[in-house]
Amino acid sequence: VQMQNFSLYSNAPNIDADLGEGVFCLAGANGLGKSTFLSALNFALTGVVADPNRRFDSVREYYRHSLNYSSDYFSGRISSADRDLAQVSVEFILGDSRLAVTRGMFEPLALRKFTLQRPGAQLEVVSEAEGGSEDIHARYVSSFLEISGLDTFAQFVFLQHHVLTFDERRHLLFWDDRISQAALFIAFQVSSDTADRADQLRRTVEKADSLARNLQWQATDTRKKLKELEGLAADAADEAEGTAEYEVLVSEVEEATGRLRGTQSALRDQRLRISELSTAEAEARRSYDDFFTSSFGGRRPVNTHPLVEEALTTSHCGVCGSLEARVKAEVQAHIKDNTCPLCGLPEATLDAPDVDGLNERAERLAALGVGLDEARREHGRLEEKLAGQEGELSQLSERLLAFEERTELEVGLEGSVDRGVEAISRRYKAQIADFLDRKKVERTKRDTAKRELKRLQDQLAIAYSVAEDEFVPEFTELARAFLGLDLDIELSRQGGAMQLLLSVESTRRRAHEALSESQRFFVDIALRMALARQIVNSTSPVCLYIDTPEGSLDIAYESRAGSMFADFVRKGNQLLITANINTSQLLHRLASDCGPEAMVLLRMTEWTSLSEVQAEEEDLFDQAYEAIEAALSAGGRG
Repeated sequence: VQMQNFSLYSNAPNIDADLGEGVFCLAGANGLGKSTFLSALNFALTGVVADPNRRFDSVREYYRHSLNYSSDYFSGRISSADRDLAQVSVEFILGDSRLAVTRGMFEPLALRKFTLQRPGAQLEVVSEAEGGSEDIHARYVSSFLEISGLDTFAQFVFLQHHVLTFDERRHLLFWDDRISQAALFIAFQVSSDTADRADQLRRTVEKADSLARNLQWQATDTRKKLKELEGLAADAADEAEGTAEYEVLVSEVEEATGRLRGTQSALRDQRLRISELSTAEAEARRSYDDFFTSSFGGRRPVNTHPLVEEALTTSHCGVCGSLEARVKAEVQAHIKDNTCPLCGLPEATLDAPDVDGLNERAERLAALGVGLDEARREHGRLEEKLAGQEGELSQLSERLLAFEERTELEVGLEGSVDRGVEAISRRYKAQIADFLDRKKVERTKRDTAKRELKRLQDQLAIAYSVAEDEFVPEFTELARAFLGLDLDIELSRQGGAMQLLLSVESTRRRAHEALSESQRFFVDIALRMALARQIVNSTSPVCLYIDTPEGSLDIAYESRAGSMFADFVRKGNQLLITANINTSQLLHRLASDCGPEAMVLLRMTEWTSLSEVQAEEEDLFDQAYEAIEAALSAGGRG
């Protein structure tokens, strides 16, 4: 990558960096432009910078609506004096071809230069001297699509921003059914056309459903005005009663929806508690087992042996059958003398076992088990409550729909003698009829789109099942390297969308959001890694951009995250990451596992300067950075 006249980097506005083949890590402090570096790379490749406030509606719309944001993103990062000169160049490999693009920092749909080297072919070079910058961009797009096999450049922009990049937006694939469905259709190669069509159908369903509801409200509001206009007492009374009934139904639906959402929130909290307790119980069990093995050499304390316990509690000898009070006394005497009650030999080989330490761990394990049982019982109660509330809401919604359909037939009142009132009344009636007709059209459109979308989703389910044996282990291996727990994923249709559901420790469908925020970040990164491998059929290396999450992971999990990154790189893949120096344990492990052959570490202060506050503590940054460099120098793939 080359950057020219990039004013943000005051120490090195002209940058020429070889990103290597393993990990390229840009390390530094907050606010120095690490995230901007990844944004500039993505801008060079796609002409688009991800808008953190842009709602994802579809692949096509995301691309189209992001261009305006992208054209002004670098204002303030690039000085006015450098505005026309500033540019970024990226050389990269796509399939068997080598491509290079040069883009001005304010030119989303234009390129200043494009080169293409196909295998066994002559180098192709197109620059502004040979054509317009927009024509060069069009040449790049057509070449990219031909080589990649994608149907539209918008699909590449989508993949680059939402699958291959984990940036400061912290957008999670697992918990966004719109984005995950679009990614799954492309990743499992149902076909690019099908992916695009599924995107359009989902939007059609959402729009048609929204329009139908709005039209019903407009019809109801106009009918109210009509009744008021008619002014007849009986009709006015009927209208008031009908309006009141409708308002009560709407209110009941809203209240039931609120109760249901409250229960759903409580259920999510309970799922999180189950996951936390499950993780704590698993760790406590491992701690107990490890302590037992280290303290007792793999053998149980004498007083915990079943025969000894029986003798101490019942005065019965399980060996000879004696049942006398002295049996207990004899056993107690042996224990007191640290000799075996059976053979009489000393227990010196047990190295003074720490029974209290073992009991302490056993009590914690038992307490966690009790807490976990209570949490699961509460989860079951909330599930039953939720099922009841869903049934209640379904009944109320059906009553509301029946009321709406019934009132559609009640248009037709006796007109007023006054011609002006009659004319307005006819106009209102025509409006109501038009609203209801259009509502029916939208509902028909929605239902038709739903049926077609379901057929496409069924195709995705089949394609997923074919690839599942490779894709799921790819993900679970990476995620386990981070979490140290057994994870699983399954493809499921949720709320009309296909998405992947996460399970932890065989707790299926209960751990959808049952991880801490920082843990979710890295599990989602593992999913992106597996999806990226799936997209290229595991035949080529893939490159991910990661703005390393600066969450609340403890030292152990930070170290495991570094191991997960290193595992991904050891399989021949590439990572471009940015990281704060304070995420040192992650960088330590990554540097140690990769070594200088597979990792390039660049300090951000080579490009720009620390702030005044940071400069006062520069010694701390120096020490942390030197420690990471030492780990890198001593490390290796192993």
